[in-house]
Amino acid sequence: MLTGLLTMFAAVAAESQLIELEVPAVVLTGVPFSVSVKGAVDGKAEVYLLRIGARQFDGLRSQEGGWVFEEVEVEAAGVFTAEVSRAGRVVATTQGRALLAWLSILPTLFAIAAALWFRSVLPALFAGVWLGSWLIAGGNVFSSLLGVFQVYVLDAVVDRDRLSVILFSFMIGGMIGIVRRSGGMEAVVERVIQFADTARRGQLATAALGTVVFFDDYANTLVVGTSMRPVADRLRISREKLAFLVDSTAAPVTCIAFISTWIGYEVGLLGEALGKLEGFPESAYLVFLNSIAYSFYPVLMLLFVFLVAGS
Repeated sequence: MLTGLLTMFAAVAAESQLIELEVPAVVLTGVPFSVSVKGAVDGKAEVYLLRIGARQFDGLRSQEGGWVFEEVEVEAAGVFTAEVSRAGRVVATTQGRALLAWLSILPTLFAIAAALWFRSVLPALFAGVWLGSWLIAGGNVFSSLLGVFQVYVLDAVVDRDRLSVILFSFMIGGMIGIVRRSGGMEAVVERVIQFADTARRGQLATAALGTVVFFDDYANTLVVGTSMRPVADRLRISREKLAFLVDSTAAPVTCIAFISTWIGYEVGLLGEALGKLEGFPESAYLVFLNSIAYSFYPVLMLLFVFLVAGS
């Protein structure tokens, strides 16, 4: 009998060492998240259950042989313990921390308020990220400051898609700087000012130039904003009005243009989705062309921009 008990305890201990329970370090109350169990034992009779407080969740077997628990929620803020059991025995435990859901909007509101107060975007964005890191770090000022650079800025930079946007923006910005140093920007201003001699015409020229630069929304913002800023200052058009005209023509025109970087990405997503449908006759690009008639936001926003500029 003693040998059987020792064998059972050894099996439980070995299983506990093999199982890895992955829970997010910080979650929001009432917001669903996922918990994964890696290293679970295969077999039809093996069923794993997740318990957090008084709530119990059923999982689904993953392709890797583990288990995944979807739609997991924590009701109360604070430190919680997650336990995974099999056949009535707890085989893995870990802890996490839950924050009140409404706290997630504070970094955004703080960044907006800081931008309005200091009239500078970059320090406001940094302050917003620092506040979010401070909430995640549990109120530790110094560790949250280090986390801004070691975790969030680093993760944003090493992401391939984000890095491509940063490099593309650097290249466009460098080219704009070359054009400005060579006198090309002044030439553009002199050409535009011949037509745009009033504030209304200056706004219409900005909107028209925003629809011409359609190949990329980031390039649209950089090129049109930098080119029309001296014109707007000369015609006494506010920077806020200029920002609205530039931003409201950048993304909408890129979404409905026939060729743009965003459309290339969108057609790629459509191609992946259509590839899962058997016997679908149309191509991804043709599906995109047919969807332009239902792109209500871009079309109405462009119309609204010209109405605002013209009136």
